[in-house]
Amino acid sequence: MRSYKEICESIGFDRMNIVYPKHIYKAIGYCKGVVLGEFDDEPAAKRAGATVVESFWKNETEFKEFKDNIVALEQKATSIWFDELQDENLRSVKQLIKLSGKPVSETNINALYSIVYNRAYQKGHSSGYDEVANCMDYEISYLQEIFEAL
Repeated sequence: MRSYKEICESIGFDRMNIVYPKHIYKAIGYCKGVVLGEFDDEPAAKRAGATVVESFWKNETEFKEFKDNIVALEQKATSIWFDELQDENLRSVKQLIKLSGKPVSETNINALYSIVYNRAYQKGHSSGYDEVANCMDYEISYLQEIFEAL
């Protein structure tokens, strides 16, 4: 299984080096109900004779689109990581069910996988995705030892 970092690199996502676009704020100046125009900042609007100045975020749409793209890439990386983790560990879970003497059914596979994943997640999630994968290996090995001893 690839590490989370390798998966991120494969889709062009580098969480540690994200450079967000700079927020650009502008000001609109008004005087006696007339729009004087758009200015770089409030002092510039005041110098132009504005008595009322309204500031706004000029590139809000660009910033939100950038952020949405980052969120989408992160979700894609997480989804790929989870699918690879599941593909790698389902075979082991099926073997554990055989060792337990229970029938190998979709219900039993999903139930045991869920238990193992949840325990691994509880133990490793604070250290990152790859630690969850390591904990998953440990949990499966531990259960295998128990079932083989029975």
